[in-house]
Amino acid sequence: MELAEIVMNPVRQRIFQYLLLHETGTVKEIRKVLPDVPGASLYRHMKLLTESGVDFECRTTCDPRILTIEDIYMIAGELKARGVEKYFLQKYRPVESDKTSTDADCERFFLDKELLEHLRACFRVFDVRR
Repeated sequence: MELAEIVMNPVRQRIFQYLLLHETGTVKEIRKVLPDVPGASLYRHMKLLTESGVDFECRTTCDPRILTIEDIYMIAGELKARGVEKYFLQKYRPVESDKTSTDADCERFFLDKELLEHLRACFRVFDVRR
């Protein structure tokens, strides 16, 4: 499929708009702002985008309040299965209202050598962003 065909689709244009405004987004977040697009359709569009050859990266911000190391393994498996080649883990920086997360909580994702080795093996490009 030609790049113009990929980009000119109205649903994919809305996905692009969301990603341009927010820089990142999960399918769950995108579904919230595109409630008129059925979930299966959204996944098909996302699949087409990942298979289109358009360069992109996926990032996970490691918020210890909602993610565990096991979650990162699961996310990585899903992304690898969908053909993602570039993956980055980002350190969560507690917001003012977060009175529970410590720096140690936020760092634990980056100190797990087994996890980091696994991620390096899964993706052509992998790095951490602190």
